[in-house]
Amino acid sequence: MRARCLILTFIVVLLFAPALFAEAQTNLYVSEIEYKENGSVKIKFNDNTGHSLKLRWNNKEDINVYDRIGNKVNAQITWRGKESLELYVPFVRTHETYTFELRNINYGKDTSIVLTGYFLAVPGWKLEYTEPMRVRRQISAQNMHEFIFISDARYNANGFVKLTFGLREDEPAIKWDGTERVTVEGRYGRNYEVLVKEYSANSLTVGIEGLLPGESYFIEVRGIPYRKQRIALGTEFVVDEKWKYQLRSGSPK
Repeated sequence: MRARCLILTFIVVLLFAPALFAEAQTNLYVSEIEYKENGSVKIKFNDNTGHSLKLRWNNKEDINVYDRIGNKVNAQITWRGKESLELYVPFVRTHETYTFELRNINYGKDTSIVLTGYFLAVPGWKLEYTEPMRVRRQISAQNMHEFIFISDARYNANGFVKLTFGLREDEPAIKWDGTERVTVEGRYGRNYEVLVKEYSANSLTVGIEGLLPGESYFIEVRGIPYRKQRIALGTEFVVDEKWKYQLRSGSPK
């Protein structure tokens, strides 16, 4: 019986070891993600020690892309540069959020690196990171809806996060009614207590206790009253006053 347990433990370690150790031991991280158009995604990389990049592409890199409910979709790497690469993801749905997983990247002495990230299928959408960011494979809420989207997210001092919502042209302002539910989740699935501090015309400021400096979290606002609907929108943020997210192209097309 003991031998059987040891064998099972060894098998579990083998299954999860590549993902556990690849991200933990490398200085390489995704620094920018840009969705161009027609399924084209550009991903840039950086070194968190400030050293110049020395990417060694071997054409064995693998890409996995998932939709918002976790289904794997077709994707391929179409171009590799000194500090970036491009993906082609056919059949994407506009305004949908997708997550990706890049495997078998070589960098310096590190091999078989795994990096993850996400993108929003809206032409001109761009997200920049100044430090490594860990994201969940399945994102429970999009940061964009047919009529309303998250245009700006930023972390302020003392656990405050402000979300600003953009509206399509000629759309009415949000009429908050106090029944909205805000949740924050850490990368290990831990949920944090959230208190809404301020409602304004098209923004929301919340206070969150127990956040760790430099860590990334996912914030979701459920039940946003808009056009006789209850909408859920969410995005990630980093506990860093210099961090912010902005939809670069303004109102999406």
